[in-house]
Amino acid sequence: MFDIHVLDEEEEGVLWLEFSAKLEKLCFCVAICYLPPADSCRPVDSDVFFRNLLHQIYSYQHKGKIFICGDFNSRVGSNSDYIEGVDLVKPRNYIDHTENHHGDVFINFLSDVNFGMLNGRFNDNQFTCISTTGKSVVDYICVPYEDMENIEDFKIVPMSDIINNISYIPDSIPDHSVLYCDVNLSINLKRNMDMNKSENNASHKHNVSSVPNDFLLNEDIFHKVLEAIQKIENYIEVSSDVQNAYDEFQSLIKCEMDNKLPIYNSSSGNKRKKSRFKPYWNDSLAGQWSKVCETEKKWLRYTGPTSLKQKYKKEYCSERKTFDRLNRKFKRNIKPMNAIYLKINCVKPISVISGNLLVNWVLPTSVNRVFQWQLLMRTVQLIQTETML
Repeated sequence: MFDIHVLDEEEEGVLWLEFSAKLEKLCFCVAICYLPPADSCRPVDSDVFFRNLLHQIYSYQHKGKIFICGDFNSRVGSNSDYIEGVDLVKPRNYIDHTENHHGDVFINFLSDVNFGMLNGRFNDNQFTCISTTGKSVVDYICVPYEDMENIEDFKIVPMSDIINNISYIPDSIPDHSVLYCDVNLSINLKRNMDMNKSENNASHKHNVSSVPNDFLLNEDIFHKVLEAIQKIENYIEVSSDVQNAYDEFQSLIKCEMDNKLPIYNSSSGNKRKKSRFKPYWNDSLAGQWSKVCETEKKWLRYTGPTSLKQKYKKEYCSERKTFDRLNRKFKRNIKPMNAIYLKINCVKPISVISGNLLVNWVLPTSVNRVFQWQLLMRTVQLIQTETML
């Protein structure tokens, strides 16, 4: 539906993306920001940071609507992001009562540029950063005052909820939550919807449960991977065209899927959801993760005396640390087993030529496809590194 281009990345900590509708004359820009904490090893002057961001907004406001989002490490407390009695803006609710210098400068910036934060103006008002050291609101999505009425919904999703929904535990759990909003854009999507329907009717689904061992692991696809990498680098570094870079990667995977994967039989009765948990996931980890989620919700939702709130925080921190320790323990235990399995099954050598470089990899014939993909990526990385030398 949209072509995405990198509009500006000159200022450190600010990335501007431009979204252009493919079939309509519509364009909007998104500024993705990161302002380090004031006490970090690489501090940034917040006054200079927001002054530069203000100049960029004035430079790109002619292109269309502008959205600002990111981690500002700014705690604004009860301060208003508008001038009361002058700006007709809905007051916001706040759950983080702490303020800092970043937050004061951030509030002044929003008032100067006539932007308001979505945090606290919708039903879902939660902390955006949750860790064993505390909880805070430091991540925001901001829009111009006049565009507030176009925001249909805004939500803050804690990382624990996302992990439970997708049934996947990463190696390290991020502290920051995911922020998203529904925006009502003035665009006629009927033509786009008709095109999508026709494409969906003509498309087919692949049975990804039957991935062959040679998926992305033959000599022909090796060369296609290298070509795709070169095109992607060219799109991003030369023309800053994110959409074409993504399309190039997508076409590579889709081509291999069409060649190697069987077509999914929609009449099949096997609808069981595939688990995305780590291979070392067990009952001990599952039980400990449930305790982490339970104590986290108990701590975040409690609004009573401070002494009891501190008790709930300590319980959450204790359960979280226990889970992290168990997660590292079981992960370390499974790695030696995988190494032995790879060594036994690696019997098929494949050579890849890139320029004057000959890379010899011994690829497994019956090993799990996850390890095959890791070997492939290491091969490509080695080729890239040696080619640039």
